[in-house]
Amino acid sequence: MVLASDNMYLYENLDKHVPIAATLDRESNLRAQDRMKTLATDPRLIIPGHDPLEFERFPTIAPGIVEISGESKVAGTQK
Repeated sequence: MVLASDNMYLYENLDKHVPIAATLDRESNLRAQDRMKTLATDPRLIIPGHDPLEFERFPTIAPGIVEISGESKVAGTQK
């Protein structure tokens, strides 16, 4: 699992291979995304830093908190 933090705000950044909006260096940000793809065994295991879709993809353990280390709601993704 790769926690992308501020290098990838949204799943859309990775899916469409677009840089984050708040970057001064577009190419560097895209290289960081490419590197994350080589580190993760599956792109579904790259977790963005600010995407509300995380609340749909991972189990809620408390209001506003998801468990990203456990079973994903995305088919075929496990810890």
